[in-house]
Amino acid sequence: MYRLIIGFFGLCADVFFKRHHLGGPPVPETGPIVVVANHPNGVSDPLMVTRTTKRPLRFLAKSPLFKTPVLGWFLRQVRALPVYRRQDGGDTSGNTAMFQAVSDALGAGEAICLFPEGISHAEPSLAPLRTGAARMVLQAEAQHGFRLGVRVVPVGLTFRDRQLFGSDVATETGEPITATDLEDAFARDPREAARTLTERIDASLRAVTLNLERWEDLPLMQVAAAISRASSTPTEDDSDGADNSMAADLASRTRAVAEATRELELVDPDRVGRLRRRVNRFIDRLDQAGVSVERLERGYTPSKVARFTLRNLAAIVFGLPLALLGVALYAVPYLLTNPVASLGKPDAVMLASAKLMTGILLFTIWQIGWTIAALVWAEPVWPALALLWVVGPLAGIYAARYRRRRSAAAREVRSWFAYAGGSGTKVIGRLIAERDAIAAELSHAQALLAAQAEGQVSA
Repeated sequence: MYRLIIGFFGLCADVFFKRHHLGGPPVPETGPIVVVANHPNGVSDPLMVTRTTKRPLRFLAKSPLFKTPVLGWFLRQVRALPVYRRQDGGDTSGNTAMFQAVSDALGAGEAICLFPEGISHAEPSLAPLRTGAARMVLQAEAQHGFRLGVRVVPVGLTFRDRQLFGSDVATETGEPITATDLEDAFARDPREAARTLTERIDASLRAVTLNLERWEDLPLMQVAAAISRASSTPTEDDSDGADNSMAADLASRTRAVAEATRELELVDPDRVGRLRRRVNRFIDRLDQAGVSVERLERGYTPSKVARFTLRNLAAIVFGLPLALLGVALYAVPYLLTNPVASLGKPDAVMLASAKLMTGILLFTIWQIGWTIAALVWAEPVWPALALLWVVGPLAGIYAARYRRRRSAAAREVRSWFAYAGGSGTKVIGRLIAERDAIAAELSHAQALLAAQAEGQVSA
């Protein structure tokens, strides 16, 4: 039942978001593990975590959710464990049984997943972690003589635009950490041992997440990181593997830029302000030219233009009919999802989850409606049902992906036109010069930070 439920909802989440896995060590396929993740996007987060591993995960969820008629049934079917919180009005004494259930599950070699921030929130950085995850690991280890070998696996989630259909979400795994070396510390002071392990978990999560002062800085940091990358290692490879490699490198660079910005703002806020304004002006100029940082030195050779043209013509000729079928079948629930989801006035944290769940409900009702119509009016019935339940869903998923790819192709065409003609070449040349100047300024700022750090160490 777990694989059926999680597989279905995970597929729906993959349709709603464009998921990229940026890499990192694979989640261990055997042995007791505790997967910990940041929690920026409500119900979507557990679904994204399940896409990083083939192992069944037992989630911890706040107890009121188990009383919800439909959601509670799903939680019980996937063997989730209830957490009792004072703010939910629950009896926290029930957590004793929950802790023991976690220990038993880990002792049996199972995988537990939880969100140590304790809440889903809209802040762009990690909230202070609670010690629950650490206490669970330590209790399980203590009951097995610290020979159990529980590994804590960090998973970072970064959403480009949490509320937008088709927006990007990046997942990244980190190096597992253990608690077997805390046996003596736990014997002396369990609370201090839990704080120590929580600090390790916090550091491991920060290594796979972006921690920004404000969400408005995300595009700024991404462009600054792209400038750094493009000025040092330009690439023209269009393969999926190259795209994934570039995405992973860009995520790493974005974290580095964000960290450097925080440090530099403490010592030279004026310099950071000037850099922000300069990068923002550069972003505006890129938008006006219709190009991205990565495309500035792309180089449109005749063979590349020919391949691009043939590929997209083939997509129009052969793919458009299937995409139009998907639109014809599912345009109504697609258009109704946003207004219906907004009726409950969900906050910023839960809006994407509300859209996702509303979409699943509306598409399911719509599919059942088409089925009833086929049973009543179609002759013969079976071909119509096969169309609805086999070709229809595939066409709907394809239509969503077709729209994304054609949008990307349209951006590529605008980029090509930016290169066409003498004026376009001059514009690109000025943008490249500005990019290199910003890259030099970023390098200078990093050198200042390094010199300051060296001076502090020497002092």
